[in-house]
Amino acid sequence: MDRSFETSARIVVLDDEPTNVRLMTSILESVGFEHVHGLTDPRLLMDLIDEWDPDLIVLDLQMPHIDGLTLLTEIRQREIPSEFVPIIVLTADDTHEVLIRAMEAGANDFLTKPFAVDEILIRIRNLIVIRASFKDLVLSNGELARRLVDRMKFSAFQHPSLDRGGHISNVVPLRPVVE
Repeated sequence: MDRSFETSARIVVLDDEPTNVRLMTSILESVGFEHVHGLTDPRLLMDLIDEWDPDLIVLDLQMPHIDGLTLLTEIRQREIPSEFVPIIVLTADDTHEVLIRAMEAGANDFLTKPFAVDEILIRIRNLIVIRASFKDLVLSNGELARRLVDRMKFSAFQHPSLDRGGHISNVVPLRPVVE
């Protein structure tokens, strides 16, 4: 399995407990993730997202100043469809109600502390692969759109009537739709 995404993926770990941030950061770095940014102040997250364009966020819920559910909601409200960023909630609150609220707010995964290292690494890798695939899809869509525009320009050049408001059916034979 190609793991090159581990060296290029940008991961943010946000937890108000510095020990938890250091632990998660060291786990990620120990398996090859080179771009891990730890935060303990939730008020800094939105600016970091704007500046750094992370590929994944590991988010605690119970924090001072701004709780994780509020941040999660704000991230999803600001996010444009072509900028999907996966979010894993990692919290000590193991109640079903919190899990449901986090998932409804836009979390892509949910784990409770304490966690199994192998489990969280698998979940992180899976979401990083999804993020990379999503970014590839956005690039491919952009390339296809560019090609379509180029073809339309070429068709307009080849068929000047299109450039003057002519109908495409005068240039491209259309087949009837069979139902």
